[in-house]
Amino acid sequence: MMDKLPEYLFDLYIQLPRRFKKLFYASMQDQELQLGLSELKILNELDKIGPCKMSDLSDALVVTMGGLTPHMDKLVEKGLVRRFRDEERDRRLVLVEITDEGKRLLKETKEQFLCTLEHHLERFPNKEREEIAKAVETLRKAFEF
Repeated sequence: MMDKLPEYLFDLYIQLPRRFKKLFYASMQDQELQLGLSELKILNELDKIGPCKMSDLSDALVVTMGGLTPHMDKLVEKGLVRRFRDEERDRRLVLVEITDEGKRLLKETKEQFLCTLEHHLERFPNKEREEIAKAVETLRKAFEF
C-alpha cells in the first residue's frame, strides 16, 4: 500500500476537486445560487488575508491575473468585494477587500456547505471519521497548508 501512496495522492488530486464541486453545487440547489465555487474561493481567501493587491491574491489562489480579473469584476459588481486606492502608502496602488455583504454571504454559503459535508460524513462510523480527520491533518502538514 505504501508503494502506491504517490499514485493514490495523484488520484486524490484529480478526483477530489471534482467531487467537492459536485457536493458544493448539490448543497446550494435549495437556495438561489449566488456564489460560484471560484467566487467562494476568492471571498474565502480575501476574508483570511484581508485587503491586498490583486497580484497577492492571485498568488495565494495559485491562479493567473487573467483568470482572476473577470471573477473580481463580478464580485465588485455584486457588492461583495471593493477596490480602493491605498491612500496611505501609494495612491497608484489598487487594493481589494471583501465587503460586509461579502462576509455575510461567505458565512452563509460556507455554513450550508459544511452542513452538507457533515451529512455526507455521517455515513461513516465515528472511528473511521477520526481516521479521516487524522489523515487530512497529516496531509495538511505534509503539504504545508
